[in-house]
Amino acid sequence: MRRWKRALSVYGRVHGHSVLIAEGEAWRERRQALQPDFTRKSAQAFSPSIVAASRRAFEQWLDRRDAWPIESELTSVTMEVILRMMFSSGVGSEAREAEEAVHTLMVASTEELWRPASLPALGAVAAQAPPRAAADERLD
Repeated sequence: MRRWKRALSVYGRVHGHSVLIAEGEAWRERRQALQPDFTRKSAQAFSPSIVAASRRAFEQWLDRRDAWPIESELTSVTMEVILRMMFSSGVGSEAREAEEAVHTLMVASTEELWRPASLPALGAVAAQAPPRAAADERLD
């Protein structure tokens, strides 16, 4: 399956050459490298973190029944679990900050996706620019 080149270009700026962007053999290699982290044994090891983060979030949600932004809240719980698993400690408000940063980045990327073209990265523009002498010759 080949994916939309524009989406790969835009989201590639965000995700680099990760399993989310890679295709073919590169995707298989990245997926196989990640696979051990998703075995039953690994999932059982981090399930207490998932349960603890979910309980804390649920306790807060009960106080805010009228205004419950489910997407944001579930992303925040997910970020807390990911950060806890990566850094082996509680992260508290940093999970919310990470969630907000990811959300902002994804909104900006999605908006860019639907534009007809992207502005090039500054480094890419400099790399593609002809040398000054060549540019001067063209003007003559």
